[in-house]
Amino acid sequence: MAESMAQRMASKFDHTKERTIEGTSLTLINTDLTPDDIRSIEGHPVFIDCDQAAFGSFYLDLPNYFSVESALCYRNALAELGLDIPPALFMENFHEVGRYMGLRYLEVGLQAWRRHYNQEMKQNNDAIQQEKQSTDESEWDAQYWFFHYSLELALNGQ
Repeated sequence: MAESMAQRMASKFDHTKERTIEGTSLTLINTDLTPDDIRSIEGHPVFIDCDQAAFGSFYLDLPNYFSVESALCYRNALAELGLDIPPALFMENFHEVGRYMGLRYLEVGLQAWRRHYNQEMKQNNDAIQQEKQSTDESEWDAQYWFFHYSLELALNGQ
């Protein structure tokens, strides 16, 4: 079972890799698009956070900011400019790269969950939290290191 799961994950990563090296999809990308990093000035979007800008596939920016419907509008705009990607292929690529981006931000989500958990514990019972914190912190530190290491390998290889 574990081997077949590993094979499926490897296949998904290969598929994502294929989607992001397509010559027609390469452009300047932000790689960290979030709604807080984009403003509208006189009706035009303006990116205010470009610290992770890179040359790569436009597909990498889409799942962070576009819904399925607005991604199709983006595809249509590309077609009007001469890059006519068949809708089914475009949406397949959009979907697969979305998985990759989900993995990319999984760590951020887990860290937020941990902060929330710690705050809830503190609010519910401060005395128990203080006793538990000394054992949980060292265990979490080991798990965090392994999680970060595994995620880095999954995304970037070695």
